[in-house]
Amino acid sequence: RIRKEGYPVRITFDNFIKRYKILLGLTNQIKADGENCIAILKQIVPVSRGTYSIGLTKLFIKENLYHTLDSKRDGLMLMASLTLQRYARGFFARKRYTKLRRTIILLQ
Repeated sequence: RIRKEGYPVRITFDNFIKRYKILLGLTNQIKADGENCIAILKQIVPVSRGTYSIGLTKLFIKENLYHTLDSKRDGLMLMASLTLQRYARGFFARKRYTKLRRTIILLQ
């Protein structure tokens, strides 16, 4: 019935908070209820009342809103992975440099 009303994406409150609280930089535990989900949703993206609906245990959202949320999350995850790669490459480059430097000093 809810899908026919135009809300094809159904996500539990707990899953929603786990997936999207990272967009706000929240690390603490948040109670999984509809009010907190809507507060997070409104802070992430400007929404109108017709783009979401609250059930007893799930948040129902429209397809375009879901894609917007996921694209923001994917962008953040991409930046995090690039940062990790940058630090790892720097670490290995420094390690290789110090090993090479030690070898050159030993040969002299």
